[in-house]
Amino acid sequence: MKRLIPAGLILLIIAAWVCTVQAGHSGPKQMKQHLQAAEKYEEKELYLNAIKEYMAAREFMKDDYEIKMKVIGLYEKLGEENTCIKLCRQVIDGTPDRPEAYEKLLKYYSSQESNRKLIPFIYTAKERFPENAVFQDKFHELEKIYRISEKGFDALFEFENGMAVAERFAEITEDGKDITEEIVINESGFKAMDIGYSKIEFTDKQDEFLVRDESGSWKIVNQKGYSLANNKDVSFDTVGRISQGYGAAVTGGTYHLVNSGMKVSNNTWDDIGAFHDGFTASKKGGKWALFSLDGLKEITDYTFDDVKENNFGYSYMNECFAVKKDGKYWFADKKGNLLSEEGFEDVKAFESRQPTAAMAGGKWGFAVSDGRWYLEPQYEDARPFCNGYAPVKKDGLWGYINKDNELIVEPQFQEAGNVTERGIAPVKGENGWDILRLDILYYKK
Repeated sequence: MKRLIPAGLILLIIAAWVCTVQAGHSGPKQMKQHLQAAEKYEEKELYLNAIKEYMAAREFMKDDYEIKMKVIGLYEKLGEENTCIKLCRQVIDGTPDRPEAYEKLLKYYSSQESNRKLIPFIYTAKERFPENAVFQDKFHELEKIYRISEKGFDALFEFENGMAVAERFAEITEDGKDITEEIVINESGFKAMDIGYSKIEFTDKQDEFLVRDESGSWKIVNQKGYSLANNKDVSFDTVGRISQGYGAAVTGGTYHLVNSGMKVSNNTWDDIGAFHDGFTASKKGGKWALFSLDGLKEITDYTFDDVKENNFGYSYMNECFAVKKDGKYWFADKKGNLLSEEGFEDVKAFESRQPTAAMAGGKWGFAVSDGRWYLEPQYEDARPFCNGYAPVKKDGLWGYINKDNELIVEPQFQEAGNVTERGIAPVKGENGWDILRLDILYYKK
């Protein structure tokens, strides 16, 4: 027996179908009416009414990007900047592959003069639209914004892990000599460790420091000054950075290796550096060899006239050494093989995987590890690139360039150090050592 569908239900289905067909036909018509009304309100500068009509027209559109941008423009005319920013973010979240909302948001952030918001945004926009000149130009403009915190330290060494060793005046002795002491500061220049040691060296552990106290004894302490290791049986002349479990210690003018427990090795050298990635260099009889942490032994003969160390005491960085042989400097791999066909008059050890400074014809430029020039020699002096920027000396003063060889900090310093990931660098001015901050890196994250 067939089941009959109630007549009322049939009528409802027919009515729904008719409504759907009518809506399909009337949709474009209604959208056009709303758009026309919005344009008229816009001509009369009745922007709120225009916004309502544009928003109503959106309901009939599959792609409402252009309408959203019109609405943002109207809110801009109303002076509603915060609303514009909010809407731009929404548009970017929904349509991240079109630049118009990014360009408007760039304008709003720029007008607010807030680099804290602007700089992370410009990195995103520049990466997403690498060919967009607006974003590239703004990035280069922001690169040149920096601040100098005047501290006037007697000396300031390289920053690492957010800290640096600074030297300051302590007292004058009875015979009129100035006594200095070293402290650890943070990137803002505030004291992170201030116990009055005569010498401080970093280790590769963030909360451990190698120090020489007022009595001349060396020991390892934590940031609060609590002793972690010492060796009262040995009188050290000096001890260098402890890295990968070992550091260089001088006793009686001879170099030894000392471990993180301050135990001294029996082997001796004329010089030996700090380990990095398992390698360093050692010196005997006026010549240098490459040296391995594995087995604590030389991996080449003592054939090199010199091996350069970077500002942290590492000779092996970027998978190579900077060695001197036959009157020239070369980059060499960990087995001592030269990596280029041409040598340099002078070279600086790499500080990172970015180009280092090299000299030819009495001028300094920048080279990569296979010996190719990255920037041709043109400066009086230079130091390696770190985090995209390098110190260069011009007309007797130091400034900073970016990797496009553009001066982003005009030469004005007597000395200048590495730029950290956070955009911090030690610089020496007329009144001592200060702290430079590059906003483009400081606000990146």
